[in-house]
Amino acid sequence: MANQKGYGTKKNGKVYLFNEAKHPLHPWSRHQFVWQDVSFNRLEQCLGFHKARHFKLGKKVKQAVMECQTGWAVVKLLKAQDISKEADWKGWGRWVMDNLPQILRQMAMDSGRFREALMEIQEPVIGLATLDKSLGTGMDSLPKKKKSEAWKPETWKGRNILGKQLAQLRSELRAVADSSDEDDEEEEEEEEEPKSLKREAQPEEEEEKPE
Repeated sequence: MANQKGYGTKKNGKVYLFNEAKHPLHPWSRHQFVWQDVSFNRLEQCLGFHKARHFKLGKKVKQAVMECQTGWAVVKLLKAQDISKEADWKGWGRWVMDNLPQILRQMAMDSGRFREALMEIQEPVIGLATLDKSLGTGMDSLPKKKKSEAWKPETWKGRNILGKQLAQLRSELRAVADSSDEDDEEEEEEEEEPKSLKREAQPEEEEEKPE
């Protein structure tokens, strides 16, 4: 199983928060996966590539994104493009909402490390504790006290889209796993049934007749 110790995590039984780039679920964490026939090395690169496409930043920028080997390099590259505040940010937000679930499903299929890290989490609420007000909680720190406001999703400044989609994906993966277990049990029962029927179908032994 994926070891998440030392990856900047906090949990209290209800909420699971993480914020370090090395954490397997962080957008900057390395996972090789293919989505829409393009190979990416992490979620940040995938989002960066499609962000460059959405805002029509040009072929060179898209190529540069694909050459980035860290999540920070992708962020730094796109910040340098100085995308106008008047640009179609709402459209980009809709693109993320529509496509992020599919991207995460593909990551879970292609990366066992990503899938295992997600399935290990037991808390119902998952939060990316970063200043990113779209993907994250909008709070760039982990709670140090049990009664901290950071434990309360209703106080988060960000939408935490990534955390919500991770929790949804986890539910889907658990449902598939439960269904698979039930199918295995049914198959075992079907294998045992013919044996019992065979025993019932055996004819009674005839009594020996005296000569």
